[in-house]
Amino acid sequence: MPPAKDHACTYAADWIASQRRLERDGLVLRTVYPTVPVPVDYRLTDAGAGLTHLVKALADWSLAHRAGIAEALRVYDQTYPTMTSAHENGYCPVPVTGTDALSTTS
Repeated sequence: MPPAKDHACTYAADWIASQRRLERDGLVLRTVYPTVPVPVDYRLTDAGAGLTHLVKALADWSLAHRAGIAEALRVYDQTYPTMTSAHENGYCPVPVTGTDALSTTS
């Protein structure tokens, strides 16, 4: 398992990449204010707000199926322990490309 700091950095990089993709897709409006520290405000666009019922439906479905998902993860991790430990160590078997891609591996 990577150190907590590495995990936090990976999480932050993934979060930033996700926010930028949502902004690029026109679902989120990002406003940066020129002060120190730099506050950043994220708001849904009309297009993003139009997806909220779908996101809620997906969240409801995942809660209803959480036990089955947890069992599937357990079985998969027992079947493929190498991939599980590789993922925990930051290895991504699928190369990430693109101008806005953030990678935590070299």
